[in-house]
Formats: sequence, C-alpha cells, structure tokens
Amino acid sequence: MTLFKNSERKNLAGVWGGIDLIVKPPLRRAAIEAVTVIGAGAYEAVFINLPRCLQQYVSKLAETGDVEGFIEEARTGSGLSESYLTALVRGHESFLRLLPRVSGGREIICYSPSPTDEEIRAALELPSLILRDSVTMKVSLEQWLSLIEEMVESAKSKLEEEVDFLIGEAGRFRSSACICDPGAAVSLMKLLQKRAPTRILYTGLPYRFTPLQTLLRLYRHKPPPAGEVEKHIKQHLRFVQKYVVPLGLEDGLEAWTEKELKWLRGRPDKPPAHPPTPSET
Repeated sequence: MTLFKNSERKNLAGVWGGIDLIVKPPLRRAAIEAVTVIGAGAYEAVFINLPRCLQQYVSKLAETGDVEGFIEEARTGSGLSESYLTALVRGHESFLRLLPRVSGGREIICYSPSPTDEEIRAALELPSLILRDSVTMKVSLEQWLSLIEEMVESAKSKLEEEVDFLIGEAGRFRSSACICDPGAAVSLMKLLQKRAPTRILYTGLPYRFTPLQTLLRLYRHKPPPAGEVEKHIKQHLRFVQKYVVPLGLEDGLEAWTEKELKWLRGRPDKPPAHPPTPSET
C-alpha cells in the first residue's frame, strides 16, 4: 500500500470512482485541515463515518453546522437516544460545524451501517465503565475484556459492509473524499484499493493514539494477555483523569500528544510523527 504525503499528492481528479481516505483524529486542527483538503479538491461527494439511518438529518447539518440541532432532530426522528447520539458525534463536532464550508455542490453521504443494539450498548457502557473505574481506582477487568471484544468484533463486522456501500456509491462520482478514524484507516484502505483507485491522506499529524486505541489495535491482531490489557486500561484511566476531564477531549488529546511526543517541543525542524503502517494496524 502506498501512503501519500499531502505534499506529494498526485491528481486523481477525473478518475472514475476515485476515493481519497481522509484520516481525521478527533482534533480541532485535524478538522480544519480536513475541511481545507476537501475544499481544495475536485470532490463531488464527501462520505462521513456516521450511520446511514441519520442521512436525512445530516443533509440539514451540512447546511447549518448546528450539531446540537442535529442531535435533537435525530433523537426525535430516529429513535436513537440522546446519550448515544452525543457519544457518536464526540470528536466529530469541530468537523461537523465546519461542514457547511465544503458542502456546497457536493453530496454529503453517511456510509456506516445502522448501529446494532450491541453496538449502542457498548458505546454507552464505555464512558460509564471509565467513570466508575476512575472513581474506585480498580479495573473491572472482566467487563473490560467483554466490552473490548464486542467493540473489535463490531468494527470487523461492519467494515466489509462499509466498503461495499462506498464502492457502490463512489462509482457515481469522478472523485470522492471519505472521512475515517485513524484506527480504521489502513483496514479500510486495504479493502477499498482492491476495487477502486484509492489513496490515504492523514490530517492532524502528529497524533498519538490513546492507550485504549492502542489496546484495540493490538486486540485486532491477537488478544494480549490479561495483564497487558489491564496495564493499557490503567494508562487510559490516567489519560482521561489528567487530560480529558480538565481540558476536554480535543485539548486533552493535544496535551497528551505533546507530552508523549516530547521531541515536538522546540523542534520546528523535526519531521511529523509517521502515520501507522499496515504492519502497525
């Protein structure tokens, strides 16, 4: 697989069904960069990683950028709970607020399958488990193992469905942009590039995976020993307590990245952190 640097992009505009995977971590600067890349490209469609059952509400969101209004309308019309919808858009807020800047003349399309009951339950259980274990300072290991397994299996089961949908829809356009999370990027790329011209563009670099994201990536290859799982969970609880609680998700991730990648400090000449390679994901 070829990893394209943004500065070395080759023009694929006009290629039938061409897809640019725009990898966007939950950072404000990544959202700004993603919107900039989309605005400068000859994209006819933008695929976003939200459930397809929310398409009618996203169409209005693409015009207004009103995330709170989107959650309220989706809650009323889709039957999904406000808690789940809030968890769903967490980390996407900055990008969704900026979406009207690039939606004119482009189709905005949700590409993820509708959530299963298990997926919704896992999305709601995760913050509750983090909060409880942060308070008690004890890792509920059995619950974590069960939840992580569900999250990994859910991601695997919907990946091929996402690819089938993207290929079917992208064929209608000469060039498309597809927003995806860092943890899913390489797996999505591997499947897409077998069926359509595809390249991958990283935004928000450098970016440091959280301990939970690292654990999920390890788990996709081979479940690590229970002791290693517990170590990553403890690290994630500390990350949440030290960075996310006082600073919020976006600013917390920025502070976390700067702390973990210490070479960033005072080194403007230092190259950005390398994006994950296929062997790392």
